[in-house]
Amino acid sequence: MKIPFDLFCDKCGRNLHADLDIASPNPDVVCPCGKTKFKCLVGSTGPDSFPGLVLDRAWHELQNGDHTMTILLSAIGVETLLSVQALRWTPPLDLPKDVLPRISKICRELYPMGIENFIGREHQVSRLVFDFRGDALRLFGHPRAIARKIYDAIFEPRNAIVHSGKFTFSQGEATKAWNVAVFFYRMVRAMGTWKDYQVDHESLDSLFRKVE
Repeated sequence: MKIPFDLFCDKCGRNLHADLDIASPNPDVVCPCGKTKFKCLVGSTGPDSFPGLVLDRAWHELQNGDHTMTILLSAIGVETLLSVQALRWTPPLDLPKDVLPRISKICRELYPMGIENFIGREHQVSRLVFDFRGDALRLFGHPRAIARKIYDAIFEPRNAIVHSGKFTFSQGEATKAWNVAVFFYRMVRAMGTWKDYQVDHESLDSLFRKVE
């Protein structure tokens, strides 16, 4: 399963586009000018790759028509991503018990100005360009209360499976859950890259209070 990335070559000024696999290693992307090479870390091995492997499996289940398994794996991919991101801190970030607060806390720690501000603007980090505005409008409509909308698309149906024994879902419901999970995966990885270039690997709680 591949996701789109936009890249910028600061040698010749070209805007480049690449579709990269989230689960397996990708070859380097070389600008046609030959002066810039982008090393692709999206499908890197190690703990960061595991959520991508789960979402890749969810994609295969969606293609096979197993909508219930697609939703379950999409939820597992998101929860795994939250746990992996918590390991960026030493000691690991203490996360709330419930999913929605966990989503909010991880995103706030990575990008203190909030999810909505992150997806509402374009970010250029080194030679990478992150722009989630179009995808957010397509998935959520007006980009407000994004954490809640992520929860509703993925974890409401997951909870119906786990707690109520519901096993019949439409293709549209399963596709929405998977698309939102992949959006969240891409967004959190982009937030992590932004954080790497902006501040040290430490809690941003104090900075967040100042911004408020």
